[in-house]
Amino acid sequence: MSYQWDVFISYPRAGNVTGWVKNHLAVVLEACLVDEMGHEPKLFLDSRMEVGTYWPDELANALLKSRYLVAVWSPPYFTSRWCVAEWKSMCARERVLGIPGPANTRGLIYPIVFSDGDLFPTEAHAVQSQHNLSQYAFPYEQFRRTEAYLEFHDKVKAIAADLAQRLESAPTWDETWPIWRPDAFENPPPKFPRLG
Repeated sequence: MSYQWDVFISYPRAGNVTGWVKNHLAVVLEACLVDEMGHEPKLFLDSRMEVGTYWPDELANALLKSRYLVAVWSPPYFTSRWCVAEWKSMCARERVLGIPGPANTRGLIYPIVFSDGDLFPTEAHAVQSQHNLSQYAFPYEQFRRTEAYLEFHDKVKAIAADLAQRLESAPTWDETWPIWRPDAFENPPPKFPRLG
């Protein structure tokens, strides 16, 4: 076995970030990576999972087999049990590999700020190289027809160029890398009291 995915896109399913990732970031990043790499990159996006897939296992397996994590940070990211588990999994892999460190200061997490970095936890603030795309955080299709979209495209193009270089030097895959999972699933409370 080896890597199956180049990039795992980690984002919360809350607020405007979901539409923005699907309508803009993933589409432009994928196209720009093709320009940089010369072949179709393999991006894992949970909305592309096949119907009927047991998604907790699919997410864990995809993360284990991904070279890099592109984490789309917003306040809901750090309150999502799944997003935090994905982030912590890649942090644990970095610790196993001893990165970032004196010999290699680049980690395996590529943070992109969608909104409000002031509310991020201390660990996130420690990461200095964040790409702030918050001024382009419009989930709507109409965003593509604005001048700001050209600026957004240029920013994502620079991200893709950087990611393409990093992907070439990704560490050798190891099936024993740790994977964090959210707490055991709890039954949600019933919405209405049972009668009788």
